[in-house]
Amino acid sequence: FNTAAFSLPPAFTFGNVSRTIGSVRSPGLHNLDLALDKETQLFERLHMQFRAEAFNLTNTPHFGLPDTAMSDTLTFGQLNTLLPSPPPRQIQFALKLTF
Repeated sequence: FNTAAFSLPPAFTFGNVSRTIGSVRSPGLHNLDLALDKETQLFERLHMQFRAEAFNLTNTPHFGLPDTAMSDTLTFGQLNTLLPSPPPRQIQFALKLTF
C-alpha cells in the first residue's frame, strides 16, 4: 500500500482512518506439491511402480501482515515477519514390486 498517503495527526486529536484498514492484507499463501508415478509390467505376474513426490516444491516463504504502526518510521508498510511456514522442500522416491 502507499505509505506516503498516511500522516500522523497532531497530538491529542483523532485521525480520519479506522483502526484497521480492510484493504491492507498480507500476500496470499502459495504451496505447490507434485507427485508423478509410473507402473510397468515386467513379467506376467510381476509389476513395478516408481513414484516421485515433492512437497513444497517451490520452497516459497509465507509472509505475515505489513507493519501498520506509523510510529515505526523505518518499517512502516513493510513485510518483516514470516508465518510458521511449511517444512522446507522435501523430495522422496519410492519403488514398489508386486507379484
